[in-house]
Amino acid sequence: MNPSRAPLRLALCVAALVLSSAAIAQTAVSQQAIFEQAMVGYERQHFVAAFEALARLADAGHPEAARIALLMRAHGPRLFGQRFEVDPARRTAWLEAAATTASPKLALRWGDLLRAETAATRAPSPTAGD
Repeated sequence: MNPSRAPLRLALCVAALVLSSAAIAQTAVSQQAIFEQAMVGYERQHFVAAFEALARLADAGHPEAARIALLMRAHGPRLFGQRFEVDPARRTAWLEAAATTASPKLALRWGDLLRAETAATRAPSPTAGD
C-alpha cells in the first residue's frame, strides 16, 4: 500500500459511504411515497393496483405493506370480491417482514401465523391413494 495514496483512499471510502447512506434514505422516502399512493388507491377501491403496489413493497421488506397485503390476501373474496394469490414462499417472507416492527403482542400473532405457514408448506401433500 502506497502511503501517499492513503488520504485519497480514505476520501473515496467516505464518499462511497455518504452516497450509499443517501441511497438508503432515498429508498425509504420512495417506499413511503409508494405506500401512501397504494393506500390512496385502496381508499378509492382500486384494490388490484393497491395490492400490487403493497406486494412490491412487502417483497422489499416493508412491514406495514406486508401486513396489509397479507390481510388483503386472506380476506380478498369476502372484502374485495376477488382473490389475491400469493405463493407460500412469498407469504412466508411477508409474514417475517410483518413481524419485524409489530408490538410484542402483535409480533407473537404474526409469529404464530409464520409458524403455521411454515408447517403447512413443509407438510407432505396427500397422495391420490390416500
